[in-house]
Amino acid sequence: MEKYDYLNNNPKNFEELINFIIDDKINANDIDNEFSKIIETAEENNYNLTFLLKNNENSVYSIIYSSQNFLDLKNNFSLFIIFFFQALKYDYLKIIFSKLIEIFKIFEKLKKSNLIIEDLNKLEYKNIKDIFYTIDISFLQYFYSIFNYDTYIIYNIKSITNHINSLIENHFLTKYINKYIKIIIDILDKNNKNLLKSNFLSELKVNKIFDNLLEEKDIFNSLSNNVRLFHIFPDYIEYVSKFFIEKNLEKNFIHFITKNNFCNYLSEETYLKLKNYSLNKSYLFYLERYKNNQTKILYIYDLFYNEKFILEKLYKFLIEKNKIEVANKIKDLNYTEEDEIKYETNSLKRNEENNKFIQFDESIKNNIFFLSLGNNQIINNINNEFNNLYDILKILDLFKDFNFFGVDSEWKPRLNTFDEKEKCSEILQIACENYIIIIDCKTIEKSIEFQNKFIDIFKNKFFIGFYFQFDISNMNNFFKTFFIKNSKYILDLKQIYENKFYKNCPNLEKTCYEILGKELNKKETLSNWSKRPLRNSQKIYAAMDAYILIKLYKILNN
Repeated sequence: MEKYDYLNNNPKNFEELINFIIDDKINANDIDNEFSKIIETAEENNYNLTFLLKNNENSVYSIIYSSQNFLDLKNNFSLFIIFFFQALKYDYLKIIFSKLIEIFKIFEKLKKSNLIIEDLNKLEYKNIKDIFYTIDISFLQYFYSIFNYDTYIIYNIKSITNHINSLIENHFLTKYINKYIKIIIDILDKNNKNLLKSNFLSELKVNKIFDNLLEEKDIFNSLSNNVRLFHIFPDYIEYVSKFFIEKNLEKNFIHFITKNNFCNYLSEETYLKLKNYSLNKSYLFYLERYKNNQTKILYIYDLFYNEKFILEKLYKFLIEKNKIEVANKIKDLNYTEEDEIKYETNSLKRNEENNKFIQFDESIKNNIFFLSLGNNQIINNINNEFNNLYDILKILDLFKDFNFFGVDSEWKPRLNTFDEKEKCSEILQIACENYIIIIDCKTIEKSIEFQNKFIDIFKNKFFIGFYFQFDISNMNNFFKTFFIKNSKYILDLKQIYENKFYKNCPNLEKTCYEILGKELNKKETLSNWSKRPLRNSQKIYAAMDAYILIKLYKILNN
């Protein structure tokens, strides 16, 4: 087809230029020339540039994709302003981001860049929500950071506040609003404008921000996307928490605030509600295990012995099951290990179960020690008792001639998922071939004499653990530091097993059955290791967990 004679019928504006291109009435090499002519004509005749662009998406598209001389816009700042907002309207900012930055840098040198911000704040579209849904606030952040807009922000904080409030009122995406707010706050903080910052935050329609957030469909995804907002307005953790409690959505909200360390921002009343919710969920979990004969009433009592409302629930449950005597002992806070054994009706079954489990060698039964600066005792109830630090240090001396030790630790099950403070080791067990110690971590580790003796005895000795790195992560300060510094001496029995048999290692219980032919009794796994005194069955369980590692290591290592 023969080309159209555009020399005598040249396009008068961008829209006509687009039509020429679409109708193939112009050579590709002539497009840039016509583009430049339109700009020059607009300048000479002072045309209304909005009219030139005609709010036409094709015109904006033409400038982006058809012109090889996009940067010619730098020669006409006014045209660029119009183009900038048209690109914003039609969602082209991301496409031309790198080119826009080049133009911004040029305008900055010409001291005109602040005009862009001014126009941005003056801009009023009828449907501002739809327009700003498409803008990336990180673009604006770059905009403020690459040029020195601190002065502009400081002197125009009122108009900026109004601009943000207009976005809030129009339900603009909350995750972008909080980014925008953060940009302004960072600039005010950098310039020590504390009063301006205070006024800025007080004049923002914060309630509306959070109301908008709570109206979003995927509310928990919205929470995750707006963590920054809660750091800026921590008082609103409480505001939002009431919504979740009323809607019975505590579980996900608890996960959100624990993950982001927002617990301290809650009122005492709200904290208690969420804590009780979490405790009740744990109680129902253990009660279900009891109904399936996987745990004992004593375990539940031990775990919740200081939670009155849970014990009341347990009392009612036992009354319904016609276990009146047990229920009354729990009500009186007087249920013991002896009571548990007394009320177990099938003693023959209990003895059969005990026979299938691994037992201690006779030679070590009298050499298991529980060390605590509050309550030191031999497990097997013989007359030897230790009442002071001096005796504890003498017990540690028993280990000085050994080089390999089994090591394990225990901590209270995390009943209250709302409270991270519960997760720390309560006892540490160390075993050699002839002796086992169970250390009450919280009462003993702060003793400087104990620390020095412990380091002197166990430094540069080998410790055999089973996935022990996880135990270390839950330890208290002294023991955590010690094992981290001596990590090269920690042998992982799981890894030793896999290197020997070239297969994945099962859990410790199954490993014992495979190698020793008997089961490791794990019935105390979920018991309360923070309650004192520990029950006899707990101490035996803890001692065995460390001792069995030595036995397995000797077999695996030949």
